[in-house]
Amino acid sequence: MKASYLGIVLGIFTVAAIAAPVGAHHGTASFDTSKDLTLKGTVTDWIWANPHCFLKFDAMDETGTVRNWAVEVSNPTDMTKRGWARSSFKVGDAVTVNPAP
Repeated sequence: MKASYLGIVLGIFTVAAIAAPVGAHHGTASFDTSKDLTLKGTVTDWIWANPHCFLKFDAMDETGTVRNWAVEVSNPTDMTKRGWARSSFKVGDAVTVNPAP
């Protein structure tokens, strides 16, 4: 009986140790969240893949320089539930990208 109890405790500990780092990769430390930025540009790529989809586009900055941007969104399953699809964007499409409310 003690052996199975120890196995259960070790199993719970292992699951907890593995699960903790998984949640940590969703931080916003590498982003400036103090600014809202709206960009108008042209799609260069729409990557429909796990674990996250990416919309890549070219937009002109305030100096007139065209810069390539990448917007990371959710996974394909979540995006489908929100009405998006693999075919939602095509290279050359005009887009306006702004932060969600």
